[in-house]
Amino acid sequence: MRKQIFFEYFLVTLASSQVVNAALYGVPIETEYGTVQGFKYFNGSLNFTTTNNVAAFLGVPYAADTSYQNRWKVAQPREPWNGTLMADNFGPACPIAHQATAGFTLSEDCLSSYGSGETSGEALYDGGGLATKDVVVISYNYRDAAFGFLVHPELSQESGHNSSGNYGILDQLTALQWIKKNIANFGGDPDKIVIGGQSFGSAQVYHAVNSPLFKGSFRGMIAESGIRYPGDPYLAGLADSYKTLAVAEKTGINYTAFHNVSSVAGLRNLSMESLLIGSDDRDYSISNLTALWTSYPPLYKTCLDGYVVPSTYQNSLLNGPSSDVPMITGNNKDESGAATTTNYTVAQYYEYNTANDWYGAASSPFYTYYWDYAPPGQSGGAHHMAEINYVLNNLYKTDLPWGAYDYELADIMSTYWANFIKYLDPNGLSNGTNSSLTQWAPNEGLDDKTVMLLGTGFGMVDIEESRLDLLTEYFNSLPAY
Repeated sequence: MRKQIFFEYFLVTLASSQVVNAALYGVPIETEYGTVQGFKYFNGSLNFTTTNNVAAFLGVPYAADTSYQNRWKVAQPREPWNGTLMADNFGPACPIAHQATAGFTLSEDCLSSYGSGETSGEALYDGGGLATKDVVVISYNYRDAAFGFLVHPELSQESGHNSSGNYGILDQLTALQWIKKNIANFGGDPDKIVIGGQSFGSAQVYHAVNSPLFKGSFRGMIAESGIRYPGDPYLAGLADSYKTLAVAEKTGINYTAFHNVSSVAGLRNLSMESLLIGSDDRDYSISNLTALWTSYPPLYKTCLDGYVVPSTYQNSLLNGPSSDVPMITGNNKDESGAATTTNYTVAQYYEYNTANDWYGAASSPFYTYYWDYAPPGQSGGAHHMAEINYVLNNLYKTDLPWGAYDYELADIMSTYWANFIKYLDPNGLSNGTNSSLTQWAPNEGLDDKTVMLLGTGFGMVDIEESRLDLLTEYFNSLPAY
């Protein structure tokens, strides 16, 4: 039986993994570019109690080298390799300036599954534990910073769409196309793909849902700590933010001049090492007050180009997504400046108001959550990323003083996620699958003022209307993305 597929995308680490829950280790697998061979993932070196046959395939290329003349273009098909690629090591990280001093191998030949990004093979995003829930888990490398989001008038002209930038988002589309063509050989069902991400990865999932280019590529989405209300004043300082084409083109012209060339052709002739200089700079044009809460966002980031990103967040909420698919979305208690002393927080507001605006223009079920559990051994509370170890069921990869409840929580959370991947419903099948889980109700409409509590307990909780009305009035008074 073919397994459902979870396509996970996390910019926070840019780590990539492809883990297959089947006895496929040691077996050559055919892909469109050549044969690969994986290995048994849980071989005794990882502290994981489940007996399983999870096979891992690391560093499997899904596109060609992006260097020199392939820079700032849609990822190109790869030349097939001869023999069998032993997929037992992470691929190199895509170029990001701050990693050059952190000891990671950087290369523009980086478009592969499992292994790249902020930290190659980052333990936090390990997908092996979730794969034990009878799903295929895939994540991938993509281009970032100036290598993935440079916008320039010459690039806009050569594109044929009067747009440029967003190459990192288009890498997601190329990876999905690769999955559609190849994943059946790994035991996955190409018609049952769910995309998911956290933080900037969540925003990238949102871009995929809103872009007509991605229509038909997936059937569900999970967005953790990323989808923001268009009037949210923090949005300008977060990875979800974007620039207009005109503003981003000026930034690209400045980058070209900084490197002492006068054209994109000149940039394409420079070395990767040269282009890394200034490629990961920050945008200091936002207000200092916003930056105090969010830090300064990347200078090279998503562009509202009218092609890959066709419309503003506000218009997307009003008009509905291009891909009307079931979704899970949520935020954490101690992120985004959320208060900890009231029964209605800013984080809960994001879940209720953004999701219910979504409901007004979409018809598929959506499930909202509010995470309030603080992992042990740290002082940040239910911080940004606090839920990831649990939903991916990978406590074995992070050295914290986990207790019995942490392992119980990881099992529950990963079961919700696996159920959604398999059935588009976190509760499982209506015939009683996982009946021991607390039932998670989908939001039922604009008057449904509830959100699912996950973490210290489980259940639908009410949102206090007075604070909801206050925040709605405030956010609606601000300029919207």
